[in-house]
Amino acid sequence: MADTRPTRINFFRAVYLCGLLLLAPKRFLAEEDADNKLRSERTDKQQKEPSAFVVRRAFWTSLALVVLSGLFGGIVGFVLKNAGFCAKPVTVVGLQVFAALMLLWGPCLSVDGKRNMVRGDAY
Repeated sequence: MADTRPTRINFFRAVYLCGLLLLAPKRFLAEEDADNKLRSERTDKQQKEPSAFVVRRAFWTSLALVVLSGLFGGIVGFVLKNAGFCAKPVTVVGLQVFAALMLLWGPCLSVDGKRNMVRGDAY
């Protein structure tokens, strides 16, 4: 029977794999083959993590992402203000779009901390 457990990866690895998928699909397929080989060699028993822990970790990850997004926006605003730049509407819209993308895309990569970007499996 195939091992259906997601491969543990961190946020930056997930971003890297998304970049490979979009920019270098052949290298992405090589990464996927390497992951499949590791999966076929697993001998430990599959253990399902209680859903309460998954939801709790997802909540704290999402909260941290919102706080980091606000902190990033505050720091950029502070730097622009002290550098003598006036916030133009284009700058404000650009920062808002970046923050929205960060808030929406981040949880898609790592909702429960164990998202499998190589095979696209999630539970």
